[in-house]
Amino acid sequence: MDMLGGSGVEKQCRKTDIIADAAYCILTKPKSFTGNFIIDEVLLREEGVKDFDVYAIAPGHPLIPDFFLDAETDLTATKSESHGRASSACTS
Repeated sequence: MDMLGGSGVEKQCRKTDIIADAAYCILTKPKSFTGNFIIDEVLLREEGVKDFDVYAIAPGHPLIPDFFLDAETDLTATKSESHGRASSACTS
């Protein structure tokens, strides 16, 4: 990340734990869940995760914009559908 954003940019990043937790959620979904495009934060919010500071390298710092998502992506939106699982099924 230093190469892309300079020294200190890591304070605006998250730990890889968020990907591991999202992957666990995906793997515990029914087979019918296949074929979905998933954004880790959106999925974890749907599953009831509220505290994302645990994933921050430096809690309280704003995140660097994602290279692969439109700036307009609303990461606070959640779907009402839980794909057949309890809302806290994947929280750790």
